[in-house]
Amino acid sequence: MKREARRALANLPLRSPEVPMIDGRGHVWTPWSTDPQELWDYTLGEQLVASYDFTAAIRVGVREFAPDRIVIPGPGATLGGATAQALIQLGWQGWADKAAFQRGQAEEPKLLCMGLAEQREWLLSRRTSLPA
Repeated sequence: MKREARRALANLPLRSPEVPMIDGRGHVWTPWSTDPQELWDYTLGEQLVASYDFTAAIRVGVREFAPDRIVIPGPGATLGGATAQALIQLGWQGWADKAAFQRGQAEEPKLLCMGLAEQREWLLSRRTSLPA
């Protein structure tokens, strides 16, 4: 599989990312330190055959970047539950369990799914007050 992917995508113009990316191992690929060849090797190598550790990616993201909110772009909300579980496991925003998560979300949502109209509208109504 890896050999076929490498052959089919040999001319794929990979470059350093414009924003940091976190892979399924929890490795951060940054614009200022990513070697495009290493990214190509990972993308058409390990990423194709190894399991993606979603919790590791979430853990690194919240610890490395300390976001105020996490937005799941959509189109639906299928990653919402898995993301919430990972964040509760990490104790993010003081969430120790489902009840704490639900209370926090009711007060001021910190985990938003753009695929949910209510959450999308909530976020878009506040976008003028969010930092650029």
